[in-house]
Amino acid sequence: MSVWYEGHRNYDGTGPNRVERVDASGRAPLDPRLDVRNHSPTGLEWGYGGSGPAQLALALCIDALAGDVARAGRIYQHFKWMIVGHFDEREWTITADAILATIERIEADLRDDDLYRETGFRTPEVLKIETTTCLIHGTEHDARQMCPICEGEAKADGEGAWNR
Repeated sequence: MSVWYEGHRNYDGTGPNRVERVDASGRAPLDPRLDVRNHSPTGLEWGYGGSGPAQLALALCIDALAGDVARAGRIYQHFKWMIVGHFDEREWTITADAILATIERIEADLRDDDLYRETGFRTPEVLKIETTTCLIHGTEHDARQMCPICEGEAKADGEGAWNR
């Protein structure tokens, strides 16, 4: 059985938000890892880029990395901006495998940035970017980004291709 994490917002004000680690042995509260870094002693948060989401990103990364605090410490702020800051306001679920895949991508990007600063060149594996084809315009573009034509339309009318 795989490991996953669930977050549930507490709207009634009776306590902090609930974040749980789920595995074959059951459910348990995720350790916020205040012992490593105390960004948010009042609890874990998500859906924006503040101190509560930083604490959640740190806790998720350390847990998914089986306690590798040093490795988690290098990437958790990036993970916060890429993933935790975009979690649904009310509730969310993410697998440990998805966390690890994101961490590997962040680390590859950071290695490439270091190489570029030192040499001016990018590594070949980073240059192999997945592409996708826009269903509306038929244009091929970087799969991590919006179709450039759709993006231009969205900027022009404030809504663009999203409402088609």
